Amino acid sequence: MSDFITVLRETCPTPVLDATKWKRIGGDPHTVNLNAYLSKDGSKIMGTWICTPGKFEVNYEKWEYCHFLDGYCIITPEGEEPQHLKAGVTGVTIQVFPVTKQGNICAIKMN
Repeated sequence: MSDFITVLRETCPTPVLDATKWKRIGGDPHTVNLNAYLSKDGSKIMGTWICTPGKFEVNYEKWEYCHFLDGYCIITPEGEEPQHLKAGVTGVTIQVFPVTKQGNICAIKMN
């Protein structure tokens, strides 16, 4: 594979358990990160994120592109209506949310 293109299915990432920095605020959620690509400057990551049901307090500081393969997620930016994201969503750009004391709530529900 070239230095310009990384194909996810051709990578062999090492699973990283519970690496999220998000504060758990409901249930007992656990995560698995399978990071298949990291840019030289560390600003871009590509991989797979898996999570068991629960709630996190989240502060998005960078944009994020997501492709939901399975499950269900509710993201509620402070002062706004909940955003429901489900399997089959082909792409979501999560824009930078204002950082607040309350943060943003991400409730993960797996089907």
